[in-house]
Amino acid sequence: PAQSKSSRTIHTDSNAPLRTRDREIEQAKLKVRGHAAAEMRCRLSDPARLLVSPHPVLNLLARFPWYWRLPRWRPCGQRRRFALRVIWNESMPTPRKPSRAKSSRPARRRLFVPLLSLGLCAAVGLFFATAWFPSLMPDLQAQTEYEFPLSELRVNEPHDWVPRNLVSRALLDAGLPKRVSLLKPELARDLADAFAREPWVRNVERVRITGDRRITVQLEYRVPVAFIQSGDGLYPVDADGVVLPREDFSAADVSLLPQIENIVSQPPVHPGHAWRDPLVTESLKLAKSLVPQGSLDPYWKHFELQSIIAPTVETPEGTLPHRLTFELKTTHGSRIVWGHPPGGDDLEPTVAQKLGRLEQYLDQFGAFDRPRGPCRIDIRHFEAISLQPLDGGRWQ
Repeated sequence: PAQSKSSRTIHTDSNAPLRTRDREIEQAKLKVRGHAAAEMRCRLSDPARLLVSPHPVLNLLARFPWYWRLPRWRPCGQRRRFALRVIWNESMPTPRKPSRAKSSRPARRRLFVPLLSLGLCAAVGLFFATAWFPSLMPDLQAQTEYEFPLSELRVNEPHDWVPRNLVSRALLDAGLPKRVSLLKPELARDLADAFAREPWVRNVERVRITGDRRITVQLEYRVPVAFIQSGDGLYPVDADGVVLPREDFSAADVSLLPQIENIVSQPPVHPGHAWRDPLVTESLKLAKSLVPQGSLDPYWKHFELQSIIAPTVETPEGTLPHRLTFELKTTHGSRIVWGHPPGGDDLEPTVAQKLGRLEQYLDQFGAFDRPRGPCRIDIRHFEAISLQPLDGGRWQ
């Protein structure tokens, strides 16, 4: 019995240090669990090793890399460090040292500010250099080797109605010098503005300055459609109603275009502006139908027409297309009642049908002053062509 008692005593004495150590570990664990979350953050390279915290939220946040980049606080006190050391040694392997690559981050941050300042200084210096450096260069626009005589300027070939001195007149009216510098930034715009003010130019399509010292201009020219009889003479106009210079036409040119009579409104003062009158607009539509592509032979000369007589309008409502009735005057004195302008009314025959009526009458009688002399020929009806005396009466 004594022997067994001593053996039990020895066994108990041999396990006493182990039980004491286990007790200290348990106490250290209890102390660590009671600390705040800020005191539990330590330098661990693996976030999954911080499993000793009793807070599930901290265990969840510890698994994200950004959580370990936040500011950290070391545990204070010898016992706390000892407790943490005991827990790590007993429950998990020793944490690794932080990588040296992380130590280069503060160095890069220290280099960022000087590099940023250097870049800003370089940008400011470049800005002032670009503004100041051109003033030191010589003015190349004033040198003679870059000058170009405007007399050598070329435009696309105009039609026969355009005067031959159009280019020189446009440049002279614009006040441009005889020689200009090809390096002038506003040269193309000045040339375009000069030709745009010319009454014969409808549109400036392109101004091209090439490297082989040439300037070419692509223009769209206006084409005269008719002469409008006004109080002080005839005014040539194009399809848009723009008045063209009267001095560019001769007396022989009057017979080459249709004439429009009975226009009481005044023309614009200067050529190159549109004649703002609904009667002029509708009369030009009829003139274009009777002179297709500017040729008088198909209809105007064939039917021996002399002029277009616009209706007399007394009220503004009378200028509506479906209320206008035009007449055509022939060289023999007859009047052809044409009716509404093209597109004015669908209740009348079309332009092609009316031209067919005139062709039918000419084939039957041979001239529009037959069979009883000059008369009023009405082609507005669908059934037949009616004839009336010019004085408004009726045939006996």
